Amino acid sequence: MSRVASLRRRLALLYAAGFLAVGLVLIGVVAALKPWKSIRTAVDPARYGAPAVEVSSNPFRRAVGFGVLGGGLLVVVVALPGAWVLAGRAVRPVRSAFDSQGRFIANAAHELRTPLTAERTVLQVALSDPNASVESLRAACEQVLDSGRDQQRLLEALLILASAERGLERVQPVDVSELSGAEGEQLVVDGDPILLGVLVANLLDNAREHNVAGGWVQVVTTRGELEVSNSGPVIPAEKVPSLFEPFERLGSERVGAHHGLGLSIVRAIARAHGGGVRAVARPDGGLSVTVSLPPAARASGSGLR
Repeated sequence: MSRVASLRRRLALLYAAGFLAVGLVLIGVVAALKPWKSIRTAVDPARYGAPAVEVSSNPFRRAVGFGVLGGGLLVVVVALPGAWVLAGRAVRPVRSAFDSQGRFIANAAHELRTPLTAERTVLQVALSDPNASVESLRAACEQVLDSGRDQQRLLEALLILASAERGLERVQPVDVSELSGAEGEQLVVDGDPILLGVLVANLLDNAREHNVAGGWVQVVTTRGELEVSNSGPVIPAEKVPSLFEPFERLGSERVGAHHGLGLSIVRAIARAHGGGVRAVARPDGGLSVTVSLPPAARASGSGLR
């Protein structure tokens, strides 16, 4: 049984126990009130000329009693199926998180396995050639080294992503507008200077790499936001949200040394600083990415820039 299924079963039992307790309490209340029992009331024979008679209990009280009893029985009946449904809804975010984690691990394994397979193929071909020259062997070694550098960049990106998702280890005033060389207002943030530098670098790198020949990149800061736009190719609006997922690319092929982690790292760093990120596809091509970052508490008196 998976961890999610086990968690759902435990939550269902917990909810069912709560439902049963409520149902039994309601039934106990009805039993204590005894609304259905008739009440003997003495009537003055001299006044009415008749012996004492039994007068039934108040109809309203009887209706309330049966309503409470019915509600208690209903709670008992639906306890298990209702608890199972509620538990399923409760674990839905957990299931989604596990699924996302599984996809991330699978994609990371694929990204690491692919260059290893290519490296092994290059070396096998070079070593199996009986007429291999020094030049051909050197070229094979250089190809393997290039692939190794690519893997190193991937590992570094994964470490940065993990570090951003853990939160901030150090906080100090950082002038993001100076880091990005932006136009506009000064943007000073209380945060990690290394992570914020990575955020700016990834935004600029992403805007330059996914551009058109002779295109432009614009960086603007306001109090609380950093916006990076470019004149790249037209991007379908429905594809924009997926750009923030790890290893997601618009095309099937990797661009240069990029593994599809740039914007996911930007999002993780922004969230670690109490901010967020959004992207909009420009109608005439390109992308506009806006990162919101809470200004530093003493930004106006920081003296930076």
